[in-house]
Amino acid sequence: MDNITQQQQQQQQETPIDFTVSINYTDNTQYRKTLRSIFRMECQYILEGSHYVFKDGTTIHKDDIDEETLDELNIDQSRYDQCFTYIWNLTHEIPLMVELYSWSSAKYLSQDPEMGIAFLLNYHHLLLFYPLLQKIQKGELVSQYDIDIIKNTTTDYAEFEPFFD
Repeated sequence: MDNITQQQQQQQQETPIDFTVSINYTDNTQYRKTLRSIFRMECQYILEGSHYVFKDGTTIHKDDIDEETLDELNIDQSRYDQCFTYIWNLTHEIPLMVELYSWSSAKYLSQDPEMGIAFLLNYHHLLLFYPLLQKIQKGELVSQYDIDIIKNTTTDYAEFEPFFD
C-alpha cells in the first residue's frame, strides 16, 4: 500500500495541477486563491517599501491599487497556459470532454477548445469541472451524466443572447 501511495504522490507532484485541493469559495478572492492553488501558482509580486514589484518588471505604488485589483493581477499567466495544455492533453482523447469543450466554447461564439476550457474554469463552473478533472486523472471514466450536470447547471448570472436589429 505504501508503494501505491508513494507512486500517487510522485504523480501528483509531476503534474502542473494539484488534484488534492478541496474547493469551496464564496467570492472572487477565494475563487482566485483556489485557482492559484489548483494550478500551483506562485505569487507574482513582492512588496518593496511602498511599491509592489511584479515579476514582469511592473511597479505599482501600494496606494495606487486596491486589494481586489492586486489579487486579479496575481495570476501566473505562464503557469495558467501550462495547465491549459495539461488539461487538453489529459482529456482531448475523451469524446465526451471534447463535446463539453465544444459546448462551452460556443458560449463565447468560438470553436476553440481552449476557450471552452477557460469557460469551464470560470467562477461558475470550476466547482463541477475540477471534480471531473480529478475523476479523469484517477483513470475513471467520464459519463454523459457527468457532462450533462455541467451543461445543465443553473448559474447565478444572466446569459445574454446577442441582440440583432
